Amino acid sequence: MYRVVIIDDEPVILKGLSETVPWGKYGCEVVGTARNGQEGLAMIRGLHPHMIFSDIYMPKMDGLTMAAAIKSEYEDTELTILTGYQEFELARQSIRLGVTRFLVKPSNMEELEEAVAAMAARLKKKGITGGKSDPEEYTERVSNETADAFLVNKALDYMRENYRRELTLTDAAESVYVSPYHMSRLLKRHTGKNFSELMNSIRIEETKKQSNAMKTDIPGRKKELPDDYHYAGQKQGYMVERLKEYIENHLDGSLSRKELSGVVYLSEDYLSKVFATTTGMSLSSYISSRRIAHAQRLLAETNLTVSEIALRVGFSNFSYFSKIFRELTGKTPNEYRESVNLLQSYGYKET
Repeated sequence: MYRVVIIDDEPVILKGLSETVPWGKYGCEVVGTARNGQEGLAMIRGLHPHMIFSDIYMPKMDGLTMAAAIKSEYEDTELTILTGYQEFELARQSIRLGVTRFLVKPSNMEELEEAVAAMAARLKKKGITGGKSDPEEYTERVSNETADAFLVNKALDYMRENYRRELTLTDAAESVYVSPYHMSRLLKRHTGKNFSELMNSIRIEETKKQSNAMKTDIPGRKKELPDDYHYAGQKQGYMVERLKEYIENHLDGSLSRKELSGVVYLSEDYLSKVFATTTGMSLSSYISSRRIAHAQRLLAETNLTVSEIALRVGFSNFSYFSKIFRELTGKTPNEYRESVNLLQSYGYKET
């Protein structure tokens, strides 16, 4: 029998999947359920399941990194991701990392059974029968290089961000949810260095960045600011510019904190703090200002209806769009368009 572990923070989902899916029909049995990612990972390491059904959004857990960790450390384990959100980019990344299926909750029984059947078929193709006689090396046992590279890059980012601390291999491993032994193997295979060598290289690299930090003008003389100030400012400035560019190119989307945190690999709370500190504006205020600025251009330069423009700048609620527009410009969208048309009739352009 193929061993199955289910991870989800919603008890009703755990109970429903455990009891309603006809596991025996596909030669499977549920051997464990977990309410959060950390408990789930501990269960995976103890039970070595063949299949995993896991929610990707759980408290205190980066679901995408957890998926990569599972596929990297237990490459023959089949994984189906469950999510309450229909996000194409998240689905695309999950599939690239080796996830078998990406299901949006609530999934119907046909979708769930298809996922189980697909995972069972993949296991059989690799020569894994679910019994004790499974060979140690399977016909298609191949390391998931995409998942491995994803984890190594995340671990290196963590090491760079915390290079002043006395980090251990265990710290780096826990940051991406793998065992220290597996982390050591990944780092050696992908960088050619062990953890200690990498930390030394990173400390040297970061120290050089500090020594090359920019200087700032002080009236009457040049004064060099503390190294930490320069490096932190440069790094945060770069992240904020990446965010601004992304926002400008996706004004018609949701631009949620969760989406934006994935752009620069920061937690949602830290992202908001960095953005506000660097720009003097809250993230939500900045997004609203850019949406309305774009709406102003569309009102002045196109014949689109106000409702169409609202949708193009990310507002599905027309009344809310009008409210925010008036708060930021002092006019309703229609009033603004009329004023622009009046100015243009006299040969002026709205600036």
